[in-house]
Amino acid sequence: MLQRCYKYMSISALALAALGLAANADQECDLSDGLALQPAAFQSETVACLQSAQGVEADPFMQTELSRLTDAMRTSQGADGLKSLQSLNEAARIHAYDMATRDYIAHSDPEGRGHLDRVRMLERTHLIGAFGANMAVISDFGTAAEAFNALKSDPVNAANMARSEFDHMGIAAVRANGKIYIVQLFSGVEGRVDSPSPDYVSSKVNSEVRLAQAR
Repeated sequence: MLQRCYKYMSISALALAALGLAANADQECDLSDGLALQPAAFQSETVACLQSAQGVEADPFMQTELSRLTDAMRTSQGADGLKSLQSLNEAARIHAYDMATRDYIAHSDPEGRGHLDRVRMLERTHLIGAFGANMAVISDFGTAAEAFNALKSDPVNAANMARSEFDHMGIAAVRANGKIYIVQLFSGVEGRVDSPSPDYVSSKVNSEVRLAQAR
């Protein structure tokens, strides 16, 4: 899945992510009825679930291997390697957790939010331009190589892996229910704001935006 969003949309999203109540440090993880729709509550629930979700387990080794295999594929096709971006990693992982907990497999959650919606609620400093997402689900006995082959067997997924517009990636490999849920997110970062979005926004917020150099 490939999407293009514009810089003004990303800037608005950074402001949107800052609206609402401050994150609750004592927030508990409960994915049984999904994540909150309100951005600040979504952020705090995501933090809680990434720290203490029950019945799901991230596989750091497989995530590292999938990142390595993706970069090797890109290099073989003349594309640059991808940098890791925290918001992409978090958005990928929380979606994998949600799918495993609520027993569904889809790019959008049952509430209708897509990958980019989740990234927008978690990203507070980077302006996202080009965007794409890959997903696969394999047996819990599968290896990283098998997971990578499952991803790239889809032509759209393979194209995302090699696309020169992308310079950042986030990846999740989550074990649950006898399966491994794999979510791979890509973005082209168009720039940064001078400081993270605040927890609260007043009627007037000024922020300097630094655009990335043309690639």
